[in-house]
Amino acid sequence: MERRACDWFYGAVAAGLLVVLAAPSPRRPAQAPVFAVRDVRVFDGERVQERATVVVRGDRIAAIGADVAVPEGAEVIDGAGRTLLPAFLDAHSHAFAAEPLEAALVFGVGTQLDMFTARQLAAAWRAEQARTGAPGRADIFSAGSVVPAPGGHGTQFGLPIPTLTAPESAQAFVDARIAEGADWIKIIVDDGSAYGVSFPTISEAVLRAAIQAAHARGTLAVVHVGRLADARAAVRAGADGLVHLWVDSVPDDAFVRELAARGTFVVPTLTVLEAVAGVPSGAGLVSDARVAPYLGPDARWSAASTTAASAPCSARAGWRRRTR
Repeated sequence: MERRACDWFYGAVAAGLLVVLAAPSPRRPAQAPVFAVRDVRVFDGERVQERATVVVRGDRIAAIGADVAVPEGAEVIDGAGRTLLPAFLDAHSHAFAAEPLEAALVFGVGTQLDMFTARQLAAAWRAEQARTGAPGRADIFSAGSVVPAPGGHGTQFGLPIPTLTAPESAQAFVDARIAEGADWIKIIVDDGSAYGVSFPTISEAVLRAAIQAAHARGTLAVVHVGRLADARAAVRAGADGLVHLWVDSVPDDAFVRELAARGTFVVPTLTVLEAVAGVPSGAGLVSDARVAPYLGPDARWSAASTTAASAPCSARAGWRRRTR
């Protein structure tokens, strides 16, 4: 069951990262728009072609290659000196409005793995993707709500958040999140001490029960951690992945080897941790003329801010603006 869950997750990641080469469907209208990018450098996720022609028919890449012919009547774009590559995948985001998803697409991010948002928003976006493909924004897959302790991290942002206190309640809790549409289960193991604050967190027994409950339904279980000790506990409990690095200490080589041996993936969120340490590393983006025109108010605030003495969260700007 755990392996099937992992296969689903990595399949979703691959779908977001790899170029899909497909001949036009027999059902596709004959007059589907066609354009070609000629003499462009192409990176397909594995290899680089220094000079190629890419033909797009409708919403599918029809052909890539050095000797590909441009269809008669196709619009031709000169790609000399430019590079085409697959859309990026943001492995840890928080979306509380459509605008950041639209902006993500402008910056080449085609898929966002959302680690906490309102379940109603996630459901609406899933339905839109199924209905129309949502061509004007990045695709989103989401954990929906998280698994926190009462008063713990995740409960402070003004949204109604269910909490978990007892191992015997874990299966019903996880089943409810899956019924809401969660694509995976995200569990919070963080007492705030790594950032100079304090809030409740779940016990290791509850952590283990929540992971087992997710795996019993063939669903991935990932864990937000704040300390190295939390990371160790999550790995002992069978977590499929850690969705933050910790900030209190450097991991020893043995733990890194254990992560690799177990196949536990890690989403480092290094820029978030840099902000936690008081370094506004995104501040230069606000004044960069190539980037600034595409930044909304939330992005500008977030890029220029730090989150020292606060739990890491890449959506802090959005929460701050929408809950005060």
